[in-house]
Amino acid sequence: MPVIIGITINALSRLDVGDGFDDFVLMPYVPAELYMRIRRVEWSRSEFAQQERIKMGPLCIDLAAHEVTIDGRPRQLTHQEFALLSFLCQNRGRVFSRRQLLERVWGVDYYGSSRTVDIHVRRLRMKLGHSVNNLETVRGVGYKMKEP
Repeated sequence: MPVIIGITINALSRLDVGDGFDDFVLMPYVPAELYMRIRRVEWSRSEFAQQERIKMGPLCIDLAAHEVTIDGRPRQLTHQEFALLSFLCQNRGRVFSRRQLLERVWGVDYYGSSRTVDIHVRRLRMKLGHSVNNLETVRGVGYKMKEP
């Protein structure tokens, strides 16, 4: 549950960052500002998938623009890293073997090693950090993006 607190300027000095709130607004508040702060907190905690955009916590994948952002900051991914990430996010909860990922992401005519998938997953984890905690290795099977 998102928490936004209303606080006076005098009480601001007693506010501790570790108090467990998501945002604050100074009292008396401006309704438009409070509305925007609520929307921002909702956006940061929401997860959704649309035809052109997938959002999982801080991670947002824009399929149409071929862009990945974390908390609004862009991240540079190679074409294959982007393709792998978007495929796994579009098929959340389902486990794919390395061979299946090679066929569906790289194409049926790819003749490289199945370890290519491992290398790309490792690179995604390095580039995206904590925002891909849902990317799970299923021992002896392959990889999946966990459901939120």
